[in-house]
Amino acid sequence: MNTHSPRRRILAVAAASAAVALAVTGCSRDELPSDGAATAETYTVEHQFGSTQVPAEHDRVVVTFTALMDSAIAVGVVPVASPQSFAGFPDYLPIDGADVASLGDSDSDLDIEAIGEQDPDLILVNVERDAAIGDTQYEALSAIAPTIPIITGEQDPRGVAEQVAVALDRVDEMEQVAADYDAHAEEVKAALAGIPDAQLTVSQVRLRPDHVRMMMEDTNAGIAMADLGLVFAEPLPGATLDGGYYETSLELLPEAIGETVFVYSTDEGVLENVKTLPVWQLLPAVQNERVFDVDFEAWMRGQGYLALTAVVDEIAAAYGVTA
Repeated sequence: MNTHSPRRRILAVAAASAAVALAVTGCSRDELPSDGAATAETYTVEHQFGSTQVPAEHDRVVVTFTALMDSAIAVGVVPVASPQSFAGFPDYLPIDGADVASLGDSDSDLDIEAIGEQDPDLILVNVERDAAIGDTQYEALSAIAPTIPIITGEQDPRGVAEQVAVALDRVDEMEQVAADYDAHAEEVKAALAGIPDAQLTVSQVRLRPDHVRMMMEDTNAGIAMADLGLVFAEPLPGATLDGGYYETSLELLPEAIGETVFVYSTDEGVLENVKTLPVWQLLPAVQNERVFDVDFEAWMRGQGYLALTAVVDEIAAAYGVTA
């Protein structure tokens, strides 16, 4: 089965240069960024902290959260600066990371002065849905350049993509990116349906220094896994899901884990250490060579269609499907 075309379209849009901003029409205020009035030189984005006029020809966009890079690049806007993790610039993003200035390794400790030095004409700042304006850096950033709050942290990559599209005035482009992802996922799903190993239960495992997080369907990567029709191993009896995952110990991992495992860690050195432990080496999935190390930037930090596509492609490769 040829599964190339939709993925190529996704990456082609992502690599395209920024187009002239579209005209937008007014709408009522909402918690999420939404289109407002437009002029020849600006457009207005309404959001949970009010409204922001954005220059139509913005070309120096700064994001305060690595995941926002995903949706910006997907519609052809390459931010000039972003935080980056200990692993550096995410490999799954189809641009040269050397072109993006680093704002440090955490969105919780931003250097406002460093952001100002980038001379941005638009800033996208990550916030929680019910955050009060005084509990964010919105006002400090707005003193530098027009700033749009983007609600993140809800395991909703499609929702993040929609917000970024509005903020960048690239709604039509994002709709095409979404359609291409859906088509790509459907083709890979159809291919997996004929593979016996793809019918085995799966687990998405995030290893932490002192515990394990079992990432279920309602997580960033779990959404892509569900889109492909994969069946998750059931949570342990009594487990409480919080944000789409539950926590357990390494000792209980043999009871929790599925027959095929996709594993990563956002903590440096943890994955390598756990792999040396007897409890890990005795897992049936390990002994049956059904464990696959995956890119934590796409699976955990990514919150957009490029990350979803990268997850689909890693899963396809694990099952021997050409994606």
